[in-house]
Amino acid sequence: MGVSIMPMAAIMMKKHRKSHAFAACEKIPSVQLHSKENISIFISSTVFDLLENIYIFLSLAVFNLLVLSLFLIHWKMGKIAGSFKDRNELRYIQHYRQKYTRYGLSPQHTTLMGIKAASKSRQSCVYSHDELWNRFDGQYWQFRRDYHSQVTLIKGPVFWVTRAIHRDEVVAIKHLGFAWDDLARPRKEFLARLQHEYTILRSLQHDNIIKALDLVVTKKESFLILPLMQGQDLFYRLGQYDHHIMPENEAKMILWQILQATQYLHHHNIIHRDIKLENVLLARPNSLSLVLCDFESSTYIQPEQELDEFRVGTLINRAPEIINELSYSFPVDCWCIGIIMYELLLGHPPFFIDRIGNRQSTMKRSHWMVLLAKTCGELLGKLLMIDPARRMKASQALQHPWFEQVANGDLKLE
Repeated sequence: MGVSIMPMAAIMMKKHRKSHAFAACEKIPSVQLHSKENISIFISSTVFDLLENIYIFLSLAVFNLLVLSLFLIHWKMGKIAGSFKDRNELRYIQHYRQKYTRYGLSPQHTTLMGIKAASKSRQSCVYSHDELWNRFDGQYWQFRRDYHSQVTLIKGPVFWVTRAIHRDEVVAIKHLGFAWDDLARPRKEFLARLQHEYTILRSLQHDNIIKALDLVVTKKESFLILPLMQGQDLFYRLGQYDHHIMPENEAKMILWQILQATQYLHHHNIIHRDIKLENVLLARPNSLSLVLCDFESSTYIQPEQELDEFRVGTLINRAPEIINELSYSFPVDCWCIGIIMYELLLGHPPFFIDRIGNRQSTMKRSHWMVLLAKTCGELLGKLLMIDPARRMKASQALQHPWFEQVANGDLKLE
């Protein structure tokens, strides 16, 4: 209301004077309308109205200019204050980059854009390392420049995978957000898990195990850089066959490579704990060459050691000892391979999850012994042995007669 007091007052005065002028003209007889005195009164009232309109227009223009000037002054003062904040922020960048290697990660190039973004909400000139980690996000923008043309390939509840170009090379990027994990879990522990997965992949050199190219951790999310596999995962490939049943010779080649990768992992004291169809990637669309991926649940374990962490892997593929919360070791991976073999050759998983979240079995030994060949059914039964002490190891499964053609070279990858 305070903005329009002066123009409104002038308008009311104008209407009041007009009413008096018309009243004066009505009192003058028509005969005397053309007298000199009446003409002068009419001209003077018209000129006054014109001047009054000019006054109102100039008043509004001056008021608008005043408001615009105040806005520009406020904006300029904010820019000046922001420049001082940027200078103060620069004092802590070197300290931040030195502390950045605490997690075993190489410091990346920091940008002024990230510094300005960090300084917008700062309340103090003194920052601890954790506060700088939360506020500074220059590495995220550096990553977006290095890995461009990102296209989403897979989007899941926990992670999503994109295809990107880095230095004329097509790569796959596995995105892991900080929010999906337990909110009570400290951020440093989550970073340690990512670094642990990256370290395991970098230590492995096998044709059937995916390689890790780089790991980038920013404030918003983390990125695991992997080579791009042109084919789909094994779950998608299985859906392309009639009745979701893969031919036996192709299943032999698939399982042979998975067992070789698992044997290599166990030889290096690593247990995967989440081997499933979705974690087996095919190198090309029409090829059976594959790699084992997703080592987020994997961990180091000694030959005589047993683990007691039970919330790992996929519920439908967990070994009985994990379901019953008993200590376990390497045989849990062989159980998962048995589940894959069951799905490839029989067209459906041996378990399902009911409405209340419990796992129910559809597996019948007499059923697969009738449908499958004798040697094939024997191998499947030994991989799905309930007792982990009697369950067949990966090295023993590779020597089973069912793989004789693959071992002799009679069956080869396309």
